[in-house]
Amino acid sequence: MKIILFALTITCLTSCNQVIDKANKAASTDSLKTNFENKNSGLSQEILKEIKKYYQQKYGTEARIDEENTDSLSCITYHSISNEKDGTNSFRIAIYIAKNDSKFLFGANPIISGDLNNDRFNDLVVNVHTEGGGEGSNGIWWNDIFVFLNQNGKYRLTTIKKDTELVDCDEGHFLISKIENGYLIGNSSCYSKTDALCCPSLNYLTKTKLQNDKLEFVSKTKL
Repeated sequence: MKIILFALTITCLTSCNQVIDKANKAASTDSLKTNFENKNSGLSQEILKEIKKYYQQKYGTEARIDEENTDSLSCITYHSISNEKDGTNSFRIAIYIAKNDSKFLFGANPIISGDLNNDRFNDLVVNVHTEGGGEGSNGIWWNDIFVFLNQNGKYRLTTIKKDTELVDCDEGHFLISKIENGYLIGNSSCYSKTDALCCPSLNYLTKTKLQNDKLEFVSKTKL
């Protein structure tokens, strides 16, 4: 499978500010302003805890964890303990969680508020960037899209979807931007048969929708 390689060296996560600055330079200048829980202070501790719990359950077994935080970003890296003992590459995965919507995260709007299930209450979508996903595989990346539904004034984690599952093409990425008329909308980049690894040439405006508590692809329009 073709993959996009980011020119980032992941070490002990001292590069939080550097990472988010690079992401912001690559983002659209037409930044969508959104409303979400505790906007002045960013994501609530309860939501951050729920997101971190997901990655801990998935990657935390026999792992050493490095975490660094800035006002706008939480960077978490998992290292394989067994690999460290063997003296081999211990990197497992790096997680980047934006704490507020002041900056884009690798081209995606990190925190979006809007009504996804037509109940007239604003729900919350959080885009989490990951790099790795396997022993020493720090060339692979994707975004995990967390959907929190607003129920009785509290956010409930409803579903988590990889952006690569929402592009309707063999290989590509879906970068979320806004919620509109019940749809989660963003731009998708897909590869043609002749594209180089760095540069997918097929770009689409893509709509997704929450169906039976699962985020599903709906349609795409070529840009």
